[in-house]
Amino acid sequence: MTQNIHIETDHQLTAHLSTTQYAIADFYATWCPPCHNISHVFASIANANALPSKLTFIKINTEHSPELAARYSITALPTFCLFDHEGNVIRTVRGADVKGIQTLVDVARRRIDEAEEKERCEEEEKERRERNERELENERQTGTVSGAYEMAQGTGWKMSLT
Repeated sequence: MTQNIHIETDHQLTAHLSTTQYAIADFYATWCPPCHNISHVFASIANANALPSKLTFIKINTEHSPELAARYSITALPTFCLFDHEGNVIRTVRGADVKGIQTLVDVARRRIDEAEEKERCEEEEKERRERNERELENERQTGTVSGAYEMAQGTGWKMSLT
């Protein structure tokens, strides 16, 4: 079960974002009925989708953190923001919109998957280059010559070395 991470200051937010690729923030207030109604859904989505150091879920009480609400132009409650690790807001959902929250999750998961695929391809390419370099070095050290024999028309055997 994922623990709710409560953020109250810009410093806490910055510190948290530096530990994860993406974070979905729930900007809420205790007096807000839609915030109460969606809080259990947000917790359930967080429990089902949190990936340590990749996708985290945080809560920001706008009553305790008015400077964060102002910084991110929170004008409706609840508001959900998808952040990257640098603190950039990628997408925002205003209101108690379950499908909107799921869209934030989907966007983050797709970006995580794309980054992992890119990293995997780069690693495979690096391994392929290193393997080729080892093979070339091995050929240089062993003095191996590669070539081909073929029959030249009317003249017998012909040998070419590469």
